[in-house]
Amino acid sequence: GSGRMQRIGFVGLGMMGAPMAANLLEKGFQVTAQDVRSEAVDQLVARGASAAAGLGDLVDCDGVIVMVNTDAQARQVIEALISLLRERPRPIISMATILPSTARELGETAGAAGIGLLDAPVSGGPIVAQAGGLAIMVGGDAGLFDQARPAFEAMGNVVRHVGPLGTGLTVKLVNNMIAISAAPLVLEALRIGLAQGMDLSTMVDVIRASSGNTWLTQEWDQSKMFLQFALRDPSQLEGFVATGLKDMELVASTCAAAGIDAPLLHHSIRALEELGVEGFRSNLATVLEALQSD
Repeated sequence: GSGRMQRIGFVGLGMMGAPMAANLLEKGFQVTAQDVRSEAVDQLVARGASAAAGLGDLVDCDGVIVMVNTDAQARQVIEALISLLRERPRPIISMATILPSTARELGETAGAAGIGLLDAPVSGGPIVAQAGGLAIMVGGDAGLFDQARPAFEAMGNVVRHVGPLGTGLTVKLVNNMIAISAAPLVLEALRIGLAQGMDLSTMVDVIRASSGNTWLTQEWDQSKMFLQFALRDPSQLEGFVATGLKDMELVASTCAAAGIDAPLLHHSIRALEELGVEGFRSNLATVLEALQSD
């Protein structure tokens, strides 16, 4: 159908999913939420959501958003939803970062059952998700995109339809390839400057106005918040490195399957693995120490 999506099923209330679902509630959408962790559902119910005992409770929604963590989880949940929604087709919006080929495969299965599927991965991280400021890049049918747009706009401030199914994921992954390669490099560069007696805010200020500007320096206030947050909570930092490597591996398997040569990608993966959580933490600590004295 082409009705407005007012009642939304939401599967996966993790670090990203929880604030995204909360923003839908805040903007007046009805949300029926499902997560393997009941406490995550309870927290959202306290904010006005309905709890789903299982995926079967989502069939009455106007559309279902899936924000799980891995490619395997997304496949499992979306295949289950497709069989549940056969009787009364509802669109499925996959917002997890998975392989573009998985989205296209699931799109064929969904299409055969008369169900529309969009891939709509996000960029920005948990703090940005809370503020409703995510970038959302969407692949799939343009009519379906228009139908889902109000929901996307409740969760993000940059919403782009980028092409057919799978293209949202492709642009998300190449974006992350740059971001994840750049972040440790920027920290290392700042550490080198600090070791040479430079003042941190002076360096950031000049870099921001120069050709070395990246998201980290461009959005320095936000970066500082994120970096301090990551240093205070080791699980945040581990999550950042693990998610970074997961995204890079998704790009690598996409390249391998398509026969695309990607030497710098593989170099970045090796560098991140060698740096590890400890190396990242140590660069981070040095930079944030300088922040304290700023």
